[in-house]
Amino acid sequence: MVIQNPTAIQVNKSTYRAWDRITYTIDYCKYVKVKARAYRALVNGTITSYTPIEWSFDIWCRVSKKSDLIIPEFTESDTYHIETTLEYRVNPIRTETVYWRSVDFKVIQ
Repeated sequence: MVIQNPTAIQVNKSTYRAWDRITYTIDYCKYVKVKARAYRALVNGTITSYTPIEWSFDIWCRVSKKSDLIIPEFTESDTYHIETTLEYRVNPIRTETVYWRSVDFKVIQ
């Protein structure tokens, strides 16, 4: 999988509140039919990790919107970004890793 601009993934708003859902846009090309394990985190100086999930992207090049992160209630007002690591188990001895990071956004009370 190849992600365009992996360190500047766009989010749908510049400011969020607790319980808001974040939608981000990924422009990618995927070449093999293998599911990924996604490790996602909300980062500011501390890291708030989300439960890992399995993702199955279609094999082709396209722009996809995902809405799978909700700002936790306890999140303090600050500037954040999302970091995601996708791990693909290509075969029993080889795992591929893809990383992306969103642009910064604010969380307010």
